[in-house]
Amino acid sequence: MTGVQTCALPIYLPDKTVRQIDRGTIETIRSLDSDRLLEKVKSDQSMCGAAAVSVAMSACKINGATRADLVKYATSGDIEGKRDSVVGYAGFMICE
Repeated sequence: MTGVQTCALPIYLPDKTVRQIDRGTIETIRSLDSDRLLEKVKSDQSMCGAAAVSVAMSACKINGATRADLVKYATSGDIEGKRDSVVGYAGFMICE
């Protein structure tokens, strides 16, 4: 089974801070450990939609997925050029 999942990461923090926080969240998603993702987000509020991402990860794992590949990561600063208050975005392909 292959799934595609996107998510919004930290909201309205400086670009450098968002990228630091996002690194940990991205690695957690790449591990396909949905419980760890929910624990992480509960403790540091590092993303919106964590429950939906967790369900997608679990469903894909149940159906044979073994990895989550990061397709694209960017912040709103990459588009707008403003770096003082950004939102991080990540897209993943979850597959066998």
